Amino acid sequence: MTQQLGNTSQHTKSSLESDECNGSKHARCVSCSLHPCEQTSFYPNSVCGDYRTELTYEIKHENKADVSLVRFTCIKSGVTTKWFSSTTDSCGLELQTAEQLSCRAKDVLPYVIDVETEIGKIGSKETPIELTCLNDIENPVYAGRHVRVVAVVSSNSLNYQIPAEITAEVTTKDDEYTSKSEFVTDTVKKTIVLTDPVILSLIDVSLDTKEHRLKRMFKGKVSNLRIEKSYGVYFIRVRPSIHTIQQKDNKTIDEHGQEYKHYDIYIVTDKPLTFKSATKIALTGIPLPNPKTQRVTLLAYKVDFLDATENFDVKKLNQLYDKFNSLKTVQERWNWILDETCKYTQIIGRRNVAAAVYLAYFTPLQVSLNNDIQRGWGLVDIIGDSTTGKSETVKKIARHLNAGMVVSAETSSIAGILGASSQMDNGVWFVEWGCFPLMNGKLLAMDGCHKIPAWDWAKTAEAERDGILNINKAAKATIPAHTRQIKIYNAVDKETNGYPTKQLSEFLYPIQAYLSVADPTIIARRDFAIFVNSRDVTAEQINKTHIIQTEPEYDLLREALKWCWNGKTDVTITDEALIYLHNKATELYNTFHYASIPLVSADMKFKLARLSTALAYLTLSVCNDYKTVTVTKEHVEVIVNFLIEEYTKAGLNILAQTSKFETLTIEDVTEFFIEIEAKLQKDPIGRCVICEILKSVVLNGRATADQLKTSFNLTENNQRRPLLATLQTLGLTKHGRGGIYPTPKLIEAYKITGGFTALNELTPLTPSKTVSPNIVNQQRALGYDICNLSKNVNSLSPELSHFNNNVFSVKGNQQQKIVSQEPLKDDGYQQLACGYCQKGIMDNDWLQNDFTNGKPTHRQCYDIFRNQLKQSSETPALEENASQN
Repeated sequence: MTQQLGNTSQHTKSSLESDECNGSKHARCVSCSLHPCEQTSFYPNSVCGDYRTELTYEIKHENKADVSLVRFTCIKSGVTTKWFSSTTDSCGLELQTAEQLSCRAKDVLPYVIDVETEIGKIGSKETPIELTCLNDIENPVYAGRHVRVVAVVSSNSLNYQIPAEITAEVTTKDDEYTSKSEFVTDTVKKTIVLTDPVILSLIDVSLDTKEHRLKRMFKGKVSNLRIEKSYGVYFIRVRPSIHTIQQKDNKTIDEHGQEYKHYDIYIVTDKPLTFKSATKIALTGIPLPNPKTQRVTLLAYKVDFLDATENFDVKKLNQLYDKFNSLKTVQERWNWILDETCKYTQIIGRRNVAAAVYLAYFTPLQVSLNNDIQRGWGLVDIIGDSTTGKSETVKKIARHLNAGMVVSAETSSIAGILGASSQMDNGVWFVEWGCFPLMNGKLLAMDGCHKIPAWDWAKTAEAERDGILNINKAAKATIPAHTRQIKIYNAVDKETNGYPTKQLSEFLYPIQAYLSVADPTIIARRDFAIFVNSRDVTAEQINKTHIIQTEPEYDLLREALKWCWNGKTDVTITDEALIYLHNKATELYNTFHYASIPLVSADMKFKLARLSTALAYLTLSVCNDYKTVTVTKEHVEVIVNFLIEEYTKAGLNILAQTSKFETLTIEDVTEFFIEIEAKLQKDPIGRCVICEILKSVVLNGRATADQLKTSFNLTENNQRRPLLATLQTLGLTKHGRGGIYPTPKLIEAYKITGGFTALNELTPLTPSKTVSPNIVNQQRALGYDICNLSKNVNSLSPELSHFNNNVFSVKGNQQQKIVSQEPLKDDGYQQLACGYCQKGIMDNDWLQNDFTNGKPTHRQCYDIFRNQLKQSSETPALEENASQN
């Protein structure tokens, strides 16, 4: 009986005969005299059971340029199959579609157990096309073609399962192959290959929809559909692997001119995979439209996990090592690198910017000091004027080193930099990470950071310190973030809305510009900061011809960076360097520590260790095997001199010394009060009231101007405003958006005076040759006359003795003011009482001033008591400053 594969196949059992080939028994076609060893397509003997045969057929599609290769495996025992390259149908087999040929082959070949198809070029399995950028998968030229491209995983993965092998009972009318016209039911198996586009239509659909689409793969009535094997499909979001992005025409563009955006891809595999965010991978797959959204996606069937760090070239590193050996000292090597960088960047007078960039790049991921392991990745800030070359220097060095990423924070949000929860079309949430965690183990430089508020940058504080970034929103995930950072700022004018920039020359000291873009908590975590003033370089220096050609060894610094980032090197700090480091850390703290701008903080030793290790990596201070880096005293010395030069030029030492913390004395506090009360001579406030105001600010932690005005009945122009201005000038309070806050100086003054109660115990100043009349008047305004005369109160007339009992009570040397007042009447009106006679006061018969210590008194009582004081004391008369109602 003749079996046919299509109407034109003429191969039969009688036309096949046995033949010996390399010790194996094969079938030879009598008609064409060819067999499998000649790699041609033929029809196998379906009776012989001791040989294997593979068939490869060329299948036409509507697009004549693309075909499918179909492999049939006829086998009775487990034998590994392979692809043959021949596509010539020497026996005149009619070309069919892949689906038709697969179905018919299994119907007529009893030993066919596997059928695979692959989209490719005519004549052979296609070699993947290497793409330079992930965006190229959108190019229609590569649609349906095998491509290979490098990408960076930017999200966590979602896992699906789809069928790989399915079987079903299929009922068909079998008149197409035989002369009989009847319905037959057979068990048919279908195999879905990794590259079959049907996979996309089976992902994330309901069971009913999936079953319906699987049944459509069979010809006939399908029943008893079973899934024998399954594939795993991973959904991930990827981004291009780039170095620089910038904003252009409202789009984020990379260094290749391509738009920097994400792609949702699917990876089909028959084995489990683990995807970590920020991992660089090479994907081999087929660009296809997503059946649901019609957006371009990549159906990948092969994934290569690339090393996080590139291997360095030892020969090139040896060349750079020889160059450094010709420069005897670390300082000479450091100068050579900066000189060559100036030639390369063609930016004049910005050696400090280049130094900052190199130190940030070459910092290790961790440092060990006194058996204490701390953060090693560098955090550097650059603050300066616009058009000074700070951003361009960073970009050019990044391009030269071919590492890291430079982004524009002006076009980003903090969520775009850190990461955010995203939702798929089906409502499933996942985390898409930003460039900050994606550059884990590398460097991220951010330009225009002043456009993102300081409170947003505070969200990165924990990640910068611990190296772990957490997102706990609709989707939750954690990712390592050991990212070296360079932040570039312009100073901001906080007095205007928005973010208008401000020149460094508008600040008394450049270091003060730092507070316009960062708060002390953020500043304390930075390893160092540099300041770029437009006045540092003149136009004559810029506009002249400069040497452009760099030495060949300068290009080898990228190999040194690969070696540094390899992470397989031990770091050793010599004993001499360790002692010197600790001593210099103390000296720097004593010289540059400024509480408001804590660049130089108590942990300065770790900052010096990080930067000194970076310099040792940069200058190749290693053994010949490149396995050990040695930090010497010379490395620490170069770093210390660099920091001293930068911070001195920025004025940090001046601010640190002028505000250097000293223990206050009671005399210091007294001077504060003398100055405060001297500013309030137009409308004086009693000392006791000032003490209560300051006490309220200290105990409550904050107060508003309106609260103080209302609580203490202060006038606006002559009391509240000059009082608050003087407190701020003396450094006792600081003003913010939330109100008035106490400074450490005010808190210290509160403590040493027992809540300001000890101020009245002070011996008052008396007029002398060395005391100016203004000071005498200030003493009088403070109430010293009354304090002195109260000691001689027994000499006063008996009719005024009640004044001592009601206004002052003497407890030791401390005088306490007692407020005398009448209880509220039924109508809620409070009757004022005379501070002398304690009798009620009429509305038109009273006055008060400093002489009465701010209490209302009868005019008659005032005159009587004043005359008594003049007669019983040699103190000069007070200047009358009565305020009449």
